[in-house]
Amino acid sequence: MINEDVPCADYLRRFTRQSGRLGELLPPEADSEGYGLEVTAALLLSLDAAQRSRPVGLALPALRLAAHLDPAGHPREVWETGSATAYLATHGSSPLETVSGADDAPAEVDAVQAHAAVRLLHRYSLLTDHAADGHRAVRIHALTARATRETTPVIERSAAARAAGGALTELWPRADHTEPDLAAVLRANTDTLAGHAEDVLWQSDGHWLLCWSGNSLLTHGLYAAAVAQWEHLAATATRVLGAEHPDTLAAHSNLASCYRQAGRPAEAVFLGERVAADRLRVFGELHPDTLVTRNNLAYSYREAGRVDDAVTLGEQVAADLARLLGEDARETLIARNLASAYREAGRITPAIALQEQVATGLARLLGDDHPDTLIARGNLAVSYDQTGRTAEAVPLAEQVAAGFARVLGGDHPQTLSFRGNLASCYASAGRTADAIDLGEEVEADLIRVLGDDHSETLSARANLASSYASVGRTADAIILGEQVAIARARVVGDDHPETFSARGNLAHYYHQVGRTTDAMTLGLQVAMTRARMVGDEHPDTLTVCHNLAAVYGAAGRTADAIGLGEQVAAARARVLGEDHSDTLATRTNLAHAYDQAGLTADAIVLGEPVAAASVRVRGEDHPDTLTIRGNLAVTYWSAGRSGDALVLLRQVVTGRERVLGPDHPKTVQAVRALRRWTQSSAEDGDHSPGPSPR
Repeated sequence: MINEDVPCADYLRRFTRQSGRLGELLPPEADSEGYGLEVTAALLLSLDAAQRSRPVGLALPALRLAAHLDPAGHPREVWETGSATAYLATHGSSPLETVSGADDAPAEVDAVQAHAAVRLLHRYSLLTDHAADGHRAVRIHALTARATRETTPVIERSAAARAAGGALTELWPRADHTEPDLAAVLRANTDTLAGHAEDVLWQSDGHWLLCWSGNSLLTHGLYAAAVAQWEHLAATATRVLGAEHPDTLAAHSNLASCYRQAGRPAEAVFLGERVAADRLRVFGELHPDTLVTRNNLAYSYREAGRVDDAVTLGEQVAADLARLLGEDARETLIARNLASAYREAGRITPAIALQEQVATGLARLLGDDHPDTLIARGNLAVSYDQTGRTAEAVPLAEQVAAGFARVLGGDHPQTLSFRGNLASCYASAGRTADAIDLGEEVEADLIRVLGDDHSETLSARANLASSYASVGRTADAIILGEQVAIARARVVGDDHPETFSARGNLAHYYHQVGRTTDAMTLGLQVAMTRARMVGDEHPDTLTVCHNLAAVYGAAGRTADAIGLGEQVAAARARVLGEDHSDTLATRTNLAHAYDQAGLTADAIVLGEPVAAASVRVRGEDHPDTLTIRGNLAVTYWSAGRSGDALVLLRQVVTGRERVLGPDHPKTVQAVRALRRWTQSSAEDGDHSPGPSPR
């Protein structure tokens, strides 16, 4: 009335006439929620006026497009996309039937005219446009949106939905982890659009927008929502496209990967095997999609504890890719990262050899600064670190962190992730001050870039807690450990592996400060829940039970420590193999429990073959070998075999000085023990305690 300078009586006549026409066009049952034809009549009167205003004829198609998006708001940049401007140009033909004599819409519409149409709708209060509202600048009332959709012919609704989907697709950042707020708004708008016209999207390439939304949920660690999204997408694809359509198989493959990342390995394996069989039947053995699915299935096998199956399938995929693409093809080299499966199986030497081959091949193929090369080198640095080769791990990790900062920028999540790995390398090398300083920086940067509850942030916080614990700042470690455990449960759920890991670490910190009751209670809870989720003999369950046995020993419950330790040692030997590092670690702790119980002879009988196996598998200078030999020296000392104890401890000191350096805390600990034991032996027999076992 204000914009058109229409008096009340005139407006009432127009309103009554419009309502009568709607009564003929829309039956009463169309008003299912009781919002009333009056709302629609008022809307159309305003739209009549807007259609006559410049830019002439664009108000109607603009409102129809906006009506398919989130009422809570969408970005103004939607109206700058090619999909939006092309839609306005094609469908901005003429004003409503009630309007006569208006000019046709322009043959071409640019972003300036599209924004002008939005501002026109804003002036007539059909929507609001406030730049200060950021990514939700353009909002439309839900009733206005519904009335617009219900008075739009079906064919025009489909066109508006496709245009909205295309605009969101164009606007979606290819690396949406860098813009989490925008990604969240785009996901909300995608959900709204799918609720109005999902089948329309599946009838064109618009369904890829739905897939991007599902992947975005995974990127931002929203696993439960991602699972629900992909389950729905897989079911819809089956209904609309058919069970064996390539896009249907892709949706099921993504769902299997989603299950794996959400900590549901049994479902990931079940679905992954089915998709792999379907793709093999439909596409053939060497089709890229078949190989991708089988490679993902190998990862799922590893997560489910089926390490041998993971290795076997991973080797087959790598061989098939080499036959299809050649030994040096990028995909072949990346697929050879089955090194993680080798490492899980205790095959450390071939794991590292394969990672070195992959890193060298990618550098030759793509260059030193390509992200794939940097990722391969970063993974190799982690393996060096985990196997005690810190002298090689630290400089390589420093190169990778610097490379990512140079190529992707200091705030890129990959850069921050590998800076976190560098902090872990510093900790392993005994550079605890550097590890803590860098760890605190990385945590603060991740909070700023990704948010407080993002998976990468929580991982960095967990690593920082471990560094605090290693220098005796256990109270700080517990504070961070409790934060991580609570956040993991809130974000990914109580039954996710990351939640179990966080709670297991927290139990360890409780154990370190003497809160043995808390440590045992939490450790037992984690062990029972993990066993229920993945089985008694899953590697994760055995790890939790291994840690719980150590807590029992520290609490003086030696019989419980021995009983549980024997069960875990037998299971790990059966599942992982006699020479696996986890099997050796459990047998080492069991030997210590025997020693604590006064069963020194049993401790030596068990400890000697463990030390020999570690030398054979890892080498004499591996940090774990040195720890195991140090523990055996303690047992010799307890048995009164001081000569054997001193010989072995001298070897440990020499090895640690050579590998870790004279200033590393473990080297210093061993030197002090050797000095104390030598003096005690000279005084003939005051056997003071040796170095603490791991």
